Amino acid sequence: MIQCEESIVSLQCGRVSSESFDEIVVCTYTGWVFALSTEPVEKPRKDALTTLAPHLEVKIQQVRLAIEKLKRGNEKRRLRHQAYKAGALSHATTIAMISKQTNLLQKLQGDFHL
Repeated sequence: MIQCEESIVSLQCGRVSSESFDEIVVCTYTGWVFALSTEPVEKPRKDALTTLAPHLEVKIQQVRLAIEKLKRGNEKRRLRHQAYKAGALSHATTIAMISKQTNLLQKLQGDFHL
């Protein structure tokens, strides 16, 4: 039995990390995400390395690349702002529009702590 001591704001059922086992993915009010699976749990062998499914490794790598791209863009904007504050720029800076995808990637970065 699982006890969640927070308010649940989203619950989705399906197959997420494995094509063979049903799962329930839960999101709480404070942003915690966890999943319950019908996949049997095996004790890991002492000599076995734990690895992720290949499609999950690809997704994680894509998120990491997107985060790095956001960090580089953020660094450019920070440097531009510092230069503007120092009087190096004569024209006004513009505020960049942040897309929904950027907001999602920022949330993912906070949730996964990569």
